[in-house]
Amino acid sequence: MSAGGMLRPAGPQAEALAGVMNTTLIVCAFAFVFAMACLAGALWWRGRRPVSTALWLWGGGLVLPVLVFGGLLLHGERSAYGLDDPSPPGALRVAVTGHLWWWSMRYESEPDAPAFATANELRVPVGRPVTLTLASDDVIHSYWVPALGGKVDMVPGRLNRLTFTASQPGVFRGPCSEYCGTQHAAMVLQVVAMPPEDFAQWRRAQAGAAPEPVSRQALRGAALFRENGCATCHAVRGSARHDVADAPPLGPDLTHVASRLWLGAGALRNRDPLGDPRTALRQWITDVQQVKPGARMPSYKHLRADEIDAMVEFLAGPPVAGGGSDRPLVAATSLAP
Repeated sequence: MSAGGMLRPAGPQAEALAGVMNTTLIVCAFAFVFAMACLAGALWWRGRRPVSTALWLWGGGLVLPVLVFGGLLLHGERSAYGLDDPSPPGALRVAVTGHLWWWSMRYESEPDAPAFATANELRVPVGRPVTLTLASDDVIHSYWVPALGGKVDMVPGRLNRLTFTASQPGVFRGPCSEYCGTQHAAMVLQVVAMPPEDFAQWRRAQAGAAPEPVSRQALRGAALFRENGCATCHAVRGSARHDVADAPPLGPDLTHVASRLWLGAGALRNRDPLGDPRTALRQWITDVQQVKPGARMPSYKHLRADEIDAMVEFLAGPPVAGGGSDRPLVAATSLAP
Protein backbone atom coordinates (compact mmCIF):
# COMPACT_ATOMS: atom_id res chain seq x y z
CA MET A 1 0.00 0.00 0.00
CA SER A 2 1.43 3.35 -1.02
CA ALA A 3 0.34 6.05 1.37
CA GLY A 4 0.21 9.78 1.59
CA GLY A 5 0.98 12.75 -0.62
CA MET A 6 0.83 16.54 -0.43
CA LEU A 7 -2.91 16.39 0.15
CA ARG A 8 -2.65 13.43 2.57
CA PRO A 9 0.15 14.31 4.99
CA ALA A 10 1.56 11.54 7.17
CA GLY A 11 3.54 13.59 9.67
CA PRO A 12 3.36 16.88 11.64
CA GLN A 13 5.80 18.71 9.36
CA ALA A 14 3.83 17.73 6.27
CA GLU A 15 0.57 18.67 8.01
CA ALA A 16 1.91 22.18 8.69
CA LEU A 17 2.89 22.64 5.04
CA ALA A 18 -0.40 21.18 3.81
CA GLY A 19 -2.23 23.64 6.05
CA VAL A 20 -0.39 26.54 4.42
CA MET A 21 -1.21 25.23 0.95
CA ASN A 22 -4.89 24.68 1.73
CA THR A 23 -5.23 28.12 3.29
CA THR A 24 -3.53 29.69 0.26
CA LEU A 25 -5.92 27.94 -2.13
CA ILE A 26 -8.98 29.03 -0.16
CA VAL A 27 -7.86 32.66 0.27
CA CYS A 28 -6.84 32.98 -3.38
CA ALA A 29 -10.17 31.51 -4.47
CA PHE A 30 -12.07 34.07 -2.39
CA ALA A 31 -9.82 36.86 -3.67
CA PHE A 32 -10.51 35.79 -7.25
CA VAL A 33 -14.28 35.69 -6.67
CA PHE A 34 -14.13 39.10 -4.98
CA ALA A 35 -12.12 40.60 -7.85
CA MET A 36 -14.53 39.18 -10.44
CA ALA A 37 -17.49 40.54 -8.45
CA CYS A 38 -15.87 43.98 -8.38
CA LEU A 39 -15.27 43.82 -12.12
CA ALA A 40 -18.85 42.77 -12.77
CA GLY A 41 -20.10 45.58 -10.56
CA ALA A 42 -17.92 48.09 -12.36
CA LEU A 43 -19.26 46.99 -15.74
CA TRP A 44 -22.83 47.15 -14.47
CA TRP A 45 -22.33 50.65 -13.06
CA ARG A 46 -20.51 51.92 -16.14
CA GLY A 47 -22.45 54.74 -17.68
CA ARG A 48 -24.42 55.35 -14.51
CA ARG A 49 -21.76 56.39 -12.08
CA PRO A 50 -18.08 56.24 -13.13
CA VAL A 51 -15.77 54.34 -10.77
CA SER A 52 -12.79 56.39 -9.67
CA THR A 53 -9.52 55.41 -11.29
CA ALA A 54 -7.79 55.98 -7.95
CA LEU A 55 -10.06 53.41 -6.33
CA TRP A 56 -9.02 50.78 -8.86
CA LEU A 57 -5.34 51.63 -8.52
CA TRP A 58 -5.18 51.89 -4.74
CA GLY A 59 -7.83 49.35 -3.87
CA GLY A 60 -7.18 46.68 -6.47
CA GLY A 61 -3.51 47.32 -7.08
CA LEU A 62 -2.25 47.92 -3.53
CA VAL A 63 -4.67 47.28 -0.67
CA LEU A 64 -6.09 43.95 -1.86
CA PRO A 65 -2.70 42.37 -2.78
CA VAL A 66 -1.13 43.56 0.48
CA LEU A 67 -3.97 42.14 2.55
CA VAL A 68 -4.03 38.82 0.68
CA PHE A 69 -0.34 38.13 0.22
CA GLY A 70 0.75 39.82 3.44
CA GLY A 71 -1.75 37.72 5.38
CA LEU A 72 -0.62 34.55 3.63
CA LEU A 73 3.02 35.38 4.35
CA LEU A 74 2.33 35.84 8.06
CA HIS A 75 0.26 32.67 8.18
CA GLY A 76 2.96 30.70 6.38
CA GLU A 77 5.70 31.97 8.68
CA ARG A 78 3.64 31.13 11.74
CA SER A 79 2.73 27.64 10.49
CA ALA A 80 6.29 26.81 9.44
CA TYR A 81 7.86 28.11 12.63
CA GLY A 82 10.20 25.51 14.10
CA LEU A 83 10.48 23.31 11.01
CA ASP A 84 14.16 24.22 10.67
CA ASP A 85 15.01 23.91 14.36
CA PRO A 86 18.09 21.87 15.35
CA SER A 87 17.68 18.11 15.51
CA PRO A 88 15.71 17.10 18.62
CA PRO A 89 17.29 14.76 21.19
CA GLY A 90 16.85 11.10 20.36
CA ALA A 91 16.35 11.65 16.64
CA LEU A 92 17.40 8.94 14.21
CA ARG A 93 20.26 10.35 12.12
CA VAL A 94 20.81 9.33 8.51
CA ALA A 95 23.17 10.80 5.92
CA VAL A 96 21.53 10.80 2.46
CA THR A 97 23.58 11.51 -0.67
CA GLY A 98 22.23 11.99 -4.18
CA HIS A 99 24.06 10.43 -7.13
CA LEU A 100 23.37 10.06 -10.85
CA TRP A 101 20.66 8.52 -10.55
CA TRP A 102 20.32 6.82 -7.19
CA TRP A 103 20.45 7.49 -3.46
CA SER A 104 22.96 6.29 -0.87
CA MET A 105 22.35 6.52 2.84
CA ARG A 106 24.27 5.77 5.98
CA TYR A 107 22.58 5.26 9.33
CA GLU A 108 24.67 6.68 12.16
CA SER A 109 25.61 4.42 15.04
CA GLU A 110 23.63 4.41 18.27
CA PRO A 111 24.45 2.87 21.66
CA ASP A 112 22.54 -0.32 20.80
CA ALA A 113 23.02 -0.34 17.01
CA PRO A 114 26.08 0.00 14.75
CA ALA A 115 26.27 2.21 11.68
CA PHE A 116 25.57 0.70 8.27
CA ALA A 117 25.06 1.73 4.66
CA THR A 118 22.21 1.00 2.29
CA ALA A 119 20.73 2.48 -0.88
CA ASN A 120 17.52 3.78 -2.48
CA GLU A 121 15.28 2.89 0.45
CA LEU A 122 14.97 4.83 3.70
CA ARG A 123 13.28 2.98 6.54
CA VAL A 124 12.23 4.88 9.65
CA PRO A 125 10.30 4.14 12.85
CA VAL A 126 6.85 5.62 13.28
CA GLY A 127 6.65 8.34 15.93
CA ARG A 128 10.39 9.03 16.19
CA PRO A 129 11.98 12.19 14.73
CA VAL A 130 14.38 11.54 11.86
CA THR A 131 17.12 14.01 10.93
CA LEU A 132 18.61 13.71 7.46
CA THR A 133 21.93 15.22 6.44
CA LEU A 134 21.54 15.87 2.72
CA ALA A 135 24.41 16.11 0.23
CA SER A 136 25.15 15.54 -3.45
CA ASP A 137 28.03 13.67 -5.03
CA ASP A 138 27.78 15.22 -8.50
CA VAL A 139 25.04 17.68 -9.60
CA ILE A 140 22.17 19.40 -7.80
CA HIS A 141 19.48 16.97 -6.68
CA SER A 142 16.53 17.66 -4.42
CA TYR A 143 15.00 15.55 -1.66
CA TRP A 144 11.21 15.73 -1.43
CA VAL A 145 8.82 13.22 0.08
CA PRO A 146 5.55 15.20 -0.06
CA ALA A 147 3.72 13.11 2.54
CA LEU A 148 6.44 13.66 5.16
CA GLY A 149 7.71 17.21 4.78
CA GLY A 150 9.22 19.90 2.63
CA LYS A 151 11.66 20.02 -0.25
CA VAL A 152 15.39 20.54 0.36
CA ASP A 153 18.03 20.87 -2.36
CA MET A 154 21.11 18.68 -2.30
CA VAL A 155 23.98 20.86 -3.53
CA PRO A 156 27.55 19.64 -4.20
CA GLY A 157 29.90 20.91 -1.52
CA ARG A 158 27.13 21.76 0.95
CA LEU A 159 25.36 19.90 3.74
CA ASN A 160 21.68 20.64 4.32
CA ARG A 161 19.44 19.23 7.02
CA LEU A 162 15.82 18.13 7.24
CA THR A 163 13.89 16.74 10.21
CA PHE A 164 10.59 14.91 9.92
CA THR A 165 8.44 12.45 11.86
CA ALA A 166 6.24 9.79 10.30
CA SER A 167 2.96 9.51 12.20
CA GLN A 168 1.69 6.36 10.48
CA PRO A 169 3.09 3.26 8.80
CA GLY A 170 3.29 3.26 5.02
CA VAL A 171 5.47 3.45 1.94
CA PHE A 172 5.99 7.02 0.75
CA ARG A 173 7.38 7.95 -2.65
CA GLY A 174 10.03 10.65 -2.90
CA PRO A 175 11.12 11.57 -6.45
CA CYS A 176 14.14 13.76 -7.04
CA SER A 177 12.57 17.19 -7.58
CA GLU A 178 15.46 19.02 -9.27
CA TYR A 179 16.25 18.11 -12.88
CA CYS A 180 19.55 16.20 -12.83
CA GLY A 181 19.91 14.54 -16.20
CA THR A 182 18.71 11.67 -18.37
CA GLN A 183 17.17 9.51 -15.64
CA HIS A 184 15.94 12.29 -13.37
CA ALA A 185 12.37 10.96 -13.59
CA ALA A 186 13.57 7.48 -12.53
CA MET A 187 15.45 8.63 -9.43
CA VAL A 188 12.93 7.74 -6.74
CA LEU A 189 13.48 7.23 -3.02
CA GLN A 190 11.11 4.93 -1.16
CA VAL A 191 10.56 5.90 2.48
CA VAL A 192 9.14 3.03 4.53
CA ALA A 193 7.67 4.00 7.91
CA MET A 194 7.54 0.98 10.21
CA PRO A 195 6.31 0.25 13.74
CA PRO A 196 9.26 0.79 16.14
CA GLU A 197 9.68 -2.90 16.98
CA ASP A 198 9.72 -3.86 13.28
CA PHE A 199 12.22 -1.12 12.54
CA ALA A 200 14.51 -2.30 15.34
CA GLN A 201 14.43 -5.84 13.89
CA TRP A 202 15.08 -4.53 10.38
CA ARG A 203 17.98 -2.38 11.55
CA ARG A 204 19.68 -5.24 13.38
CA ALA A 205 19.43 -7.39 10.29
CA GLN A 206 20.62 -4.67 7.91
CA ALA A 207 23.66 -3.89 10.03
CA GLY A 208 24.81 -7.49 9.80
CA ALA A 209 26.72 -9.15 6.99
CA ALA A 210 24.94 -10.72 4.07
CA PRO A 211 24.43 -14.51 4.32
CA GLU A 212 27.53 -16.46 3.42
CA PRO A 213 27.27 -18.25 0.06
CA VAL A 214 26.88 -21.95 0.79
CA SER A 215 25.67 -23.58 -2.37
CA ARG A 216 28.01 -24.24 -5.28
CA GLN A 217 26.02 -21.84 -7.45
CA ALA A 218 26.20 -19.01 -4.90
CA LEU A 219 29.97 -19.53 -4.48
CA ARG A 220 30.36 -19.36 -8.24
CA GLY A 221 28.24 -16.18 -8.26
CA ALA A 222 30.53 -14.57 -5.67
CA ALA A 223 33.54 -15.34 -7.86
CA LEU A 224 31.79 -13.96 -10.96
CA PHE A 225 30.83 -10.85 -8.99
CA ARG A 226 34.52 -10.12 -8.43
CA GLU A 227 35.77 -11.28 -11.84
CA ASN A 228 33.33 -9.06 -13.75
CA GLY A 229 34.30 -5.92 -11.85
CA CYS A 230 31.07 -5.60 -9.85
CA ALA A 231 33.07 -5.27 -6.63
CA THR A 232 34.75 -2.14 -8.02
CA CYS A 233 31.52 -0.17 -7.58
CA HIS A 234 29.37 -2.20 -5.17
CA ALA A 235 29.85 -3.36 -1.60
CA VAL A 236 28.40 -6.57 -0.22
CA ARG A 237 29.32 -6.73 3.44
CA GLY A 238 30.64 -10.09 4.57
CA SER A 239 33.88 -11.92 5.28
CA ALA A 240 33.93 -13.69 1.91
CA ARG A 241 33.05 -10.59 -0.11
CA HIS A 242 34.48 -7.33 -1.26
CA ASP A 243 33.67 -4.94 1.59
CA VAL A 244 34.20 -1.25 0.80
CA ALA A 245 31.81 0.22 3.35
CA ASP A 246 34.23 3.04 4.25
CA ALA A 247 35.09 3.99 0.66
CA PRO A 248 33.13 6.55 -1.41
CA PRO A 249 30.34 4.58 -3.14
CA LEU A 250 30.50 4.34 -6.92
CA GLY A 251 27.32 2.29 -6.96
CA PRO A 252 24.63 1.24 -4.47
CA ASP A 253 25.55 -0.95 -1.54
CA LEU A 254 24.11 -4.38 -2.41
CA THR A 255 24.14 -5.92 1.05
CA HIS A 256 20.66 -7.42 1.60
CA VAL A 257 19.56 -6.03 -1.77
CA ALA A 258 16.89 -8.75 -2.02
CA SER A 259 15.05 -7.22 0.93
CA ARG A 260 14.39 -3.91 -0.87
CA LEU A 261 11.11 -3.07 -2.51
CA TRP A 262 12.58 -1.74 -5.77
CA LEU A 263 15.76 -1.94 -7.82
CA GLY A 264 17.45 0.96 -9.59
CA ALA A 265 15.94 3.73 -7.44
CA GLY A 266 12.36 2.91 -8.35
CA ALA A 267 13.04 1.63 -11.87
CA LEU A 268 12.07 -2.01 -11.31
CA ARG A 269 9.88 -3.69 -8.70
CA ASN A 270 12.08 -6.08 -6.75
CA ARG A 271 9.64 -8.98 -6.38
CA ASP A 272 7.56 -11.06 -8.75
CA PRO A 273 3.94 -12.00 -7.88
CA LEU A 274 5.25 -14.94 -5.81
CA GLY A 275 7.50 -12.68 -3.76
CA ASP A 276 10.80 -13.86 -5.27
CA PRO A 277 13.42 -11.14 -6.02
CA ARG A 278 15.39 -13.33 -8.43
CA THR A 279 13.34 -12.42 -11.50
CA ALA A 280 13.98 -8.70 -11.07
CA LEU A 281 17.66 -9.18 -10.22
CA ARG A 282 18.11 -11.34 -13.30
CA GLN A 283 16.46 -8.72 -15.53
CA TRP A 284 18.49 -5.90 -14.01
CA ILE A 285 21.88 -7.59 -14.35
CA THR A 286 21.21 -8.87 -17.85
CA ASP A 287 20.06 -5.60 -19.44
CA VAL A 288 20.15 -2.67 -17.07
CA GLN A 289 20.38 -0.27 -20.02
CA GLN A 290 17.00 -1.43 -21.25
CA VAL A 291 15.44 -0.97 -17.80
CA LYS A 292 17.15 2.35 -17.04
CA PRO A 293 18.86 3.83 -20.13
CA GLY A 294 21.88 5.95 -19.26
CA ALA A 295 22.55 4.30 -15.91
CA ARG A 296 26.26 4.08 -15.12
CA MET A 297 26.13 0.30 -14.90
CA PRO A 298 26.74 -1.71 -18.09
CA SER A 299 24.45 -4.50 -19.20
CA TYR A 300 25.85 -8.03 -18.86
CA LYS A 301 24.11 -9.63 -21.84
CA HIS A 302 27.45 -11.15 -22.81
CA LEU A 303 27.28 -13.52 -19.82
CA ARG A 304 25.64 -16.91 -20.18
CA ALA A 305 22.27 -17.51 -18.52
CA ASP A 306 23.81 -19.89 -15.96
CA GLU A 307 26.39 -17.24 -15.01
CA ILE A 308 23.67 -14.63 -14.52
CA ASP A 309 21.75 -17.12 -12.39
CA ALA A 310 24.82 -17.72 -10.24
CA MET A 311 25.28 -13.99 -9.59
CA VAL A 312 21.58 -13.67 -8.78
CA GLU A 313 21.86 -16.56 -6.31
CA PHE A 314 24.81 -14.85 -4.64
CA LEU A 315 23.04 -11.48 -4.32
CA ALA A 316 19.60 -12.81 -3.39
CA GLY A 317 20.84 -15.15 -0.70
CA PRO A 318 19.31 -18.51 0.22
CA PRO A 319 15.57 -18.91 -0.43
CA VAL A 320 13.19 -19.42 2.47
CA ALA A 321 9.93 -21.25 2.82
CA GLY A 322 7.09 -19.40 1.14
CA GLY A 323 9.17 -17.90 -1.65
CA GLY A 324 11.64 -15.02 -1.81
CA SER A 325 14.79 -14.52 0.22
CA ASP A 326 16.04 -12.43 3.13
CA ARG A 327 12.52 -12.76 4.55
CA PRO A 328 13.39 -11.49 8.07
CA LEU A 329 14.50 -8.20 6.51
CA VAL A 330 11.23 -7.23 4.87
CA ALA A 331 8.88 -6.63 7.78
CA ALA A 332 7.26 -3.73 5.92
CA THR A 333 7.03 -5.36 2.51
CA SER A 334 3.29 -5.85 3.02
CA LEU A 335 3.06 -2.06 2.71
CA ALA A 336 4.70 -2.03 -0.68
CA PRO A 337 2.87 -0.18 -3.45
